[in-house]
Amino acid sequence: MEDFQQEKTYIFTASFHLVEYKKDIVQERKNLLGKFIRYFNVAYQNELYEKGKAEFEFAFINFPYYESVEEE
Repeated sequence: MEDFQQEKTYIFTASFHLVEYKKDIVQERKNLLGKFIRYFNVAYQNELYEKGKAEFEFAFINFPYYESVEEE
């Protein structure tokens, strides 16, 4: 997986049920994630996943679904 870049805009190509949308943001297109902001490390069942969650302008994506994120 190549790291997401802050200057690019991204979309999500899989089911929208896999996306954690930011509550206060309304966008016209459900698949639009916006610009990449940063990664978070995620702890799950005694394991630490580096870059386990990615934050975008409009939503968060967990690492198993990074392959469904594409440049707009």
